[in-house]
Amino acid sequence: MKGEGSIRCRADGRWEFRVTVGVSPIGKPIRRTLYAPTRPDLLRRIADLRVLGGGEFTERAAGTVGSWIERWLDELDRAPTA
Repeated sequence: MKGEGSIRCRADGRWEFRVTVGVSPIGKPIRRTLYAPTRPDLLRRIADLRVLGGGEFTERAAGTVGSWIERWLDELDRAPTA
């Protein structure tokens, strides 16, 4: 089914899942890839991500870990204290 992704066993024995989650501003597909040592492990990881994404795979959030931490610390400073 379109948009469901694909699963395959790689030459190194690992299992791979690929799905297109969007299109960049220049028209290039944005893909997510997951790897696992076994097919059941991979299927579990896929199910976990679908639950987190509300049933769909989504693009990763923009920015870096550092920028996210800075934003989180700023919000922490503004939070009321007990």
